[in-house]
Amino acid sequence: MSFHKPWISMWTQPKATIRSIIEKNPNHQLPFLATIYGLYSLLGLAQTFSWGNLVSLLPLIILIIALAPIWGYLIFSILSGFVYITGKWIGGKGTYKEVRAAFAWSHVPVIVSNFLWILFLAIFQEALFQGFPQEKANALAAFFILLASGCFLILGIWTLVLYIQSLSEVQKFSALRSISNIFLASIVFFAVFFLILLSFVHLIKG
Repeated sequence: MSFHKPWISMWTQPKATIRSIIEKNPNHQLPFLATIYGLYSLLGLAQTFSWGNLVSLLPLIILIIALAPIWGYLIFSILSGFVYITGKWIGGKGTYKEVRAAFAWSHVPVIVSNFLWILFLAIFQEALFQGFPQEKANALAAFFILLASGCFLILGIWTLVLYIQSLSEVQKFSALRSISNIFLASIVFFAVFFLILLSFVHLIKG
């Protein structure tokens, strides 16, 4: 049952849902999940780093839409790789594809987050990616930003809860060990990223 309606059941029954998915096909709906996550991630990056100051709105949106599936798939694949490898260190039972499925399906709430981004775009338009100019910062806009930020926070927390539960199911971990797996993977990821960054800087300096 959960396999046939995973977009709904994942919100409240993550363990049963992910179990049904990996039993049938761990790659189920992966391209679509990668796309919606890629949109969410790239829109966030574009807003945070004010990409609108470099590219006009329409080309920027087209670029984000075009890159979203690739970006989302890369994020799912790379981060899941770190979780899979470090999970093996502490007794994880899941395969790489199962671990990736747990990560991907835990991001179902991102669908709602993307609707919030659409509302942001409708209200602020090009200003959304230009650091919110002062003329856009009226009381109503400030209230909407505060409300949307609260929604983003709640959805982010729920995504983490879903991920912990889903990872627990595929790795045959307790919730605490799942958290340890995520924490350990994060440490290793940032250590590798830092080493790559240092190497890159060293090469540039010659």
